[in-house]
Amino acid sequence: MADREFSLEALEAAFDMIWNHLDGLRIKYYGDNIYQFFFYDNEADVIRLERGLPWLFKQYVIHLRKWKVDMNIINEDYTIISTWVQLWELTEFCKTSKAARKIGGRIGRVLEVMAVKVRRGEGRIMKARIELNVTKTLKQSIKVASSNCTTHEILLRYERLGLYCSYYGFIGHEFKNCSKFLEDSQDQQQPELK
Repeated sequence: MADREFSLEALEAAFDMIWNHLDGLRIKYYGDNIYQFFFYDNEADVIRLERGLPWLFKQYVIHLRKWKVDMNIINEDYTIISTWVQLWELTEFCKTSKAARKIGGRIGRVLEVMAVKVRRGEGRIMKARIELNVTKTLKQSIKVASSNCTTHEILLRYERLGLYCSYYGFIGHEFKNCSKFLEDSQDQQQPELK
């Protein structure tokens, strides 16, 4: 998920360190930022890599998917990634797994939810691991109605998405390198960031 390409050697060296020297790690490059990672089959390593998604390299998302025999690596759809989304400003009685699943379902497909203690005044927050479509603008908040018909705004904080374009709302580049921002900058004095 990047607007530039990287050297295979740099990527291999970085992930060798990040993944604590996986046995047999090597990477094959297919072009268009599509890489295939190989390592000796160890189910514990596979689970660890899947639980750590998304992985970052130089602030760009490395989206991993477990390889299957019938996969055509070049033609696969890589637009769906899973990441944790924190749900802030929930009222205390809404800090439940059921509520987190329901709210998270408005962002994408929910894979799991959990409560997390935080240091700030909230005490604990809920978060959901959600499959996001990276071709769509990320939501900053969601409004929900309570049983007494009052509306609450739930603030969303995405974990480990790396570079984010605050103009267009996409991951993979910053607004200063965004072609849409640069184009609109010529027409307007100061385009508004999200």
